[in-house]
Amino acid sequence: ATNLETQVYNVSNNEPMSIKSLLNKVFEGRRRKVKLIPVSYVFLLKVAHILEVIYRRFNLPEPKLTQYGVGLLSKSQVLNTDAIQRDLSYQPIYSLDYAIKQYLIWEQTQSECITDA
Repeated sequence: ATNLETQVYNVSNNEPMSIKSLLNKVFEGRRRKVKLIPVSYVFLLKVAHILEVIYRRFNLPEPKLTQYGVGLLSKSQVLNTDAIQRDLSYQPIYSLDYAIKQYLIWEQTQSECITDA
């Protein structure tokens, strides 16, 4: 029996999508064009390492580009939802396309709130 009080679950819609595809969909929804430029993994890893060293040396907060982030973004990832499906009968309701559209609507309302303030 699973102890649901301490169980951690991945929640996703089980739709694998590359970062490139996700970014393209978001920018298309914003009516903006994005040009993604391939960059060497090794090069970015070295740049991230240098940034981390500099930020640590000057006691700055973590840089936007880290070795962990480079590694994470360089791989295709999909959350495994087997446990939540098994234990809680979870089934995704929304597609990723729908969720992106809803996010863009929400984002627009947030920028309108800031502009109106």
